[in-house]
Amino acid sequence: MIYFIVVVLAIIILIFLALFLIPFLGTGILFGYVLKNSLQKKSPEFLEKEKLEMEVKVASIMGELEPWKKFSVADITNNLQYSFRKWLSNVLTGKMLSRDGSPVMVFQRIDRGIYIDSRTLARSTDFKIYYEYKGNENLIYFNDKYFGKIINNCEVVNSLHERVAVYYRKMIDEQGMFTVEFTSKNKYKLAANYDRKVFVTNPYYEHPNSPIPIKRRLKVYRDPGPSFSLVESVDIDDPNEKNWIIVIAVFESIYFGFEFTS
Repeated sequence: MIYFIVVVLAIIILIFLALFLIPFLGTGILFGYVLKNSLQKKSPEFLEKEKLEMEVKVASIMGELEPWKKFSVADITNNLQYSFRKWLSNVLTGKMLSRDGSPVMVFQRIDRGIYIDSRTLARSTDFKIYYEYKGNENLIYFNDKYFGKIINNCEVVNSLHERVAVYYRKMIDEQGMFTVEFTSKNKYKLAANYDRKVFVTNPYYEHPNSPIPIKRRLKVYRDPGPSFSLVESVDIDDPNEKNWIIVIAVFESIYFGFEFTS
């Protein structure tokens, strides 16, 4: 009789483990898999293949673009239309609209890992920019040629590692703009962008069955406000300086305009 009771208890315990512990174990295994793959260093071959796939994707949505020659650097805005997915790699794909709402640029951005590891490809009808943003350095390729890099979102150096400009993104004026100063002493103002998603993670989210409505919503919707130009409307005579302003402004729009973590 005692043996029978022990066997029954053992079966009940096993059923309990199956019902309650295995799901948690499965979740842990899945989380470990995701974490391992997100942190795993990708091979040069993998990254090159991924870049080619980005090229194909961006090229496939260029048909809607208006010719860049109709616009100016002041038409680089934070008005983005996009789709995204979050998984082992976070992917943002879309287009940028000008001040008059015309599509002037298409892009794809891929982020992975806990720390900064972001790659962005952006194209207009006249130029292509590729960014490799990792750690404190942002390597820039303009029309498939190494153009230089931006260190700490501050120091701009060219392909010969010569400083060409400096700016302090967090030092903004009352209009929300920061100044890019070139070694030529020319100065241009750019607007600091921010996360403009229409929804963010609800910090008060507790349980989907909470009696308090806001606590039942994992995401809350918000109005990011009107879009605006990211570059002061001025003439830029130096073509090299103009390209750097384009590089900084496009990155400001695409990278700082969408946060995967919020």
